[in-house]
Amino acid sequence: MTRGLRKPLLGFGAFAVVAVLVTVIIWNTLSRNVSGPTTGYTATFGDVLGLRVDDDVRMAGVRVGKVTAIGLARDPVSRKHVARVRFEVQRNQRLYSDTKALVRYQNLIGQRYVALAPGNRPDSTPLRGGERSRSSGPSRRSTSRACWAASSRCSRTCCPTR
Repeated sequence: MTRGLRKPLLGFGAFAVVAVLVTVIIWNTLSRNVSGPTTGYTATFGDVLGLRVDDDVRMAGVRVGKVTAIGLARDPVSRKHVARVRFEVQRNQRLYSDTKALVRYQNLIGQRYVALAPGNRPDSTPLRGGERSRSSGPSRRSTSRACWAASSRCSRTCCPTR
């Protein structure tokens, strides 16, 4: 009787091990964690329709971070409401004072992501963590650029209220 059960039990055990391994691989693929230490940044946009917390942040199409928070803020210059997006980027990726942040479509079902595009000014300076961006005004293309200013010395004309 034990001999008759041995083969089915071994088969079931092998199936269970394979099923657990496949589940772990799929879980790790879908979890979209950012590997390594990260640095946080904030950008403001005129429109972030479809962008959600935990969506990707990409540079040159490569995932380098994720969106951590989305909120509403009032622009002190225009007195209009803007979307404030906080995101984290892998620490080994450099953002500069003329880096552009854009909200783009990821796929046909409408998922969005933040694309970071390098600027082209030779005098741009590297940003430190926690620095902010403000767009020049609400934009249909959801672009945030210019005015990356250190939060410790952020002027009222440059950055939205904290």
